[in-house]
Amino acid sequence: MRVLLVDDDPTAQRVMKLFLEKSGYQAEVQSDGSRVLELAQGPDAPPIIILDWMLPGQDGPSLCRALRSARLHTRPYILMFSSRNSATEIAAALDAGADDFISKPFNVAETQARLRVACRLIEYQRELQRQIDDIEALSQRNSLLGEMMGRKSGPAPAGATPKTQHMVPRHAKDNPANFSVHEIRFLLSASLIELRLAVESAAPVEGLPSESGLHLCGWACLVASEPGLWMDLILDARHEEAVKLFQKSLGRDPRTDNETAVYFAEVVRTIAQGVSRTLAIRAGEVVMPLMSRGRLAQPRAIPLPLECQSYHVKVDSTNLRLTLAVQGQSKLKLAAADLREADILADQYPPREVSEVPLFKPGTTLTPRFIERIAYNSEGLSEENHATIFRPSRLARYFEHGAA
Repeated sequence: MRVLLVDDDPTAQRVMKLFLEKSGYQAEVQSDGSRVLELAQGPDAPPIIILDWMLPGQDGPSLCRALRSARLHTRPYILMFSSRNSATEIAAALDAGADDFISKPFNVAETQARLRVACRLIEYQRELQRQIDDIEALSQRNSLLGEMMGRKSGPAPAGATPKTQHMVPRHAKDNPANFSVHEIRFLLSASLIELRLAVESAAPVEGLPSESGLHLCGWACLVASEPGLWMDLILDARHEEAVKLFQKSLGRDPRTDNETAVYFAEVVRTIAQGVSRTLAIRAGEVVMPLMSRGRLAQPRAIPLPLECQSYHVKVDSTNLRLTLAVQGQSKLKLAAADLREADILADQYPPREVSEVPLFKPGTTLTPRFIERIAYNSEGLSEENHATIFRPSRLARYFEHGAA
């Protein structure tokens, strides 16, 4: 995690920077407060700021108040760093907006503990923001779904085929996620009829995408516990094609690009549900562990694996590309200390042999709070109480967090 140290004393800079780097932090140093506000307002703002009290131009408490009154995208965790450590001065620093106080000279163990507190609170803040973003996205989806449902009455669109007429044959058990182009068209027709969209054609596409312009991309994923498969589904189209599809479904123009992205996320989720029904027949239980996502992206920047199936699909005169990326996934049985945020539970937790009542169901996406609960629940217990998980794919990390 990045830490911005603001101190004009060269010796204090060297000592604290060395301490931070040895403790596993990325340290950046500023000698005065002139650029701190600018850095805190930037897209790569440091989550932790350590402010010396005595600074040239503007002292630490004044700079702290300026940071707290500024409109920042992310609220930094601020630690005041000073030899002025009387109770009155510590109270003044906290009243100015500091979250904590480090005395000079600092104690190594105590300062490491205070920084760990900062990291925990920052992770909680990020988790809460993600939940707020997801709630807002779900609210927008519910609104769009309400519009779609309102337009469902009436005859099916021309060219659409009811799903009951499509029986997708099973493949060999060792290759359950391989679909022929005819099966893809059947699955798309059966799924998209729910959105009153007609599939006109589907044809395989060779090679990875090379377009440089921005496309609307929708992503969803499926996990089959047995035999251990992770499937990413990506639906993308040029911006004008995505808008055309939105207009066809909802009978109006999208209000914003974000609304189009949310719509694309819902379309790919609908397709993923259709694929999951067939995959479940072939490979057993299938879960969709993460909420589908939509975003603007350059297709060639998406970290697609070399081995993937891509199809050019025409839906109501709109050109789309559907990509299925499948990889084998081994289950990992890990202690709580080895779990990571966004790991997916492959089995219930605690395991059935330990408890009949699950704390978390298969397909649960682990958050820092969930990992804490698993750690508390498994403390002092044997290896059989470890969690069994899948690690998310590179594509999942890209669409969930913007980085692979």
